Amino acid sequence: MATPRPRLQAIRLTDAAADRIKYVMANAVQPVVGVRVGVKNGGCAGMAYTMEYAEAIAPADEVVEDKGVRVLVDPKALLFLLGTEMDYKTEKLAAQFVFSACSEKVGTGFSPVACGLVCSCACSNRKTGSHFFGTCAVSPDDIRELFSTFGPVDVRRMFGGAAIFADGTMFALVHEGVIYLKAGETNTAAFDREKLAPFTYATKDGKRGVMSYRRMPDRLYDDPDELAEWARGALAAARQGAVKKKPSTGVRKRMKK
Repeated sequence: MATPRPRLQAIRLTDAAADRIKYVMANAVQPVVGVRVGVKNGGCAGMAYTMEYAEAIAPADEVVEDKGVRVLVDPKALLFLLGTEMDYKTEKLAAQFVFSACSEKVGTGFSPVACGLVCSCACSNRKTGSHFFGTCAVSPDDIRELFSTFGPVDVRRMFGGAAIFADGTMFALVHEGVIYLKAGETNTAAFDREKLAPFTYATKDGKRGVMSYRRMPDRLYDDPDELAEWARGALAAARQGAVKKKPSTGVRKRMKK
């Protein structure tokens, strides 16, 4: 008689993820049995993960106990999470849980996880409003301080992140804790030399759109002087792009007729 094949654990936790969950559990305002992970429309690849305190285990929940913590997986999210690794990452401007594909096979059929997509979630305690789980929200004050050597900047919220302006011109954006600078004819070569990826986003038809913003080098977060140089280049590229978009005087006259 064949030995039954062991069931694949839905998700595995890194030490960092387990430690963070222990922290949020310790800060719960009332007794809870664990944290529940779900999925909703939005975010990368058209979906985003959600997380909240769980006061009870639902009949359809997939219960994962790993490294001394309990994670309840909503049945609607199980397809996307099966075989993934849950990590907790802290970056310069964000702290968040991240789900990525593990080396193990996740079965047959199409799955965003099997295709190698990595998604992250920003979560909060719905009852208290406090952000124990981690959040992708960027503090405008942190951004202003980061660019202080470059000069004053204005920070405005946009598509789940933030846009950075100088003198009324947008020259950078922030998404999931990462800063992207405007790229144009004058500074694209610098991004190419360092192989810095462009900012992309999910379109309604399921494809990926590309914007003329490139990831800022990580070392700039600790080097305000070099950051100022790159920021000036991004601002120049943004202004040049704005000039090109303006119609010529002759075109404007014909439009008025």
